[in-house]
Amino acid sequence: KDGVLYLGSKVVMVRRGGVIPHVESVAEHGTVPVIVPDKCPSCDEPTYRVRDVLMADHSEDCREFQLKVLEHFIKVIKADGFGEKIIAQLYDAGQLRSVPDFFSLDPANMETLERMGKRSAAKLVANIQAQKRMPAAVFLRALSIDELGKHVSKLLVETYGDLDKIRALDAEELASLHTIGDTIAQSVTEGLKARSEFID
Repeated sequence: KDGVLYLGSKVVMVRRGGVIPHVESVAEHGTVPVIVPDKCPSCDEPTYRVRDVLMADHSEDCREFQLKVLEHFIKVIKADGFGEKIIAQLYDAGQLRSVPDFFSLDPANMETLERMGKRSAAKLVANIQAQKRMPAAVFLRALSIDELGKHVSKLLVETYGDLDKIRALDAEELASLHTIGDTIAQSVTEGLKARSEFID
C-alpha cells in the first residue's frame, strides 16, 4: 500500500509462463514496513537495483558478502560438514578469507574453534580435499557469477569442452548460443574476467 512493502502481507500469486510466480494483488496488508536499505549493512557501500534485485558493489572486506560467496561454493561442490556457522567461525578466525583457502585449511588450527575436536577438523579437511577434482560445469557454477547457473555452465562445457576456451569467449559469441541472451553473456564474460586470478 502507498508503494511500500509490508512483512506478513497475504498476496494472490499466479504462475506465469509455466514457471515464474507473479504477484497479482495484495489480499491483506501486513503491519511491518519493509525498509529497502540504501547501503550494505555490512560494508556501507551504496545499494542499487538491477531489474528486481537489490545490489551493492561490496568492498573486499565485506564480511557478509564474503560469507555468502564461501557458502555458495561449498553448497555447489557439496563438501559435507561446512555449514554457515563453521564457515563464519573460520572466517572470523582468519583461517578462511577466500574460496582457495578451503583447500589449505589445517586441522590443527581448526581444533581451536568452538565445538571442533580433532576428529571433526580432520573430517572437514578430508571432505574438502576430496573435492579438489570436480566437473568443469560444477566449478563454473561455484564461482558465484550472476547468471552462471546449472543450465549455462552445462551448456558452456558441452559446447566448448575446455575451461580455457570458455574463458576466452567474448559476450557477442556467447550471446549467439541458443538460450543465452545479451544480459547473460555480458554477466558471464565479465564475471569470468573478474575471477581470473581465483580461477588460475
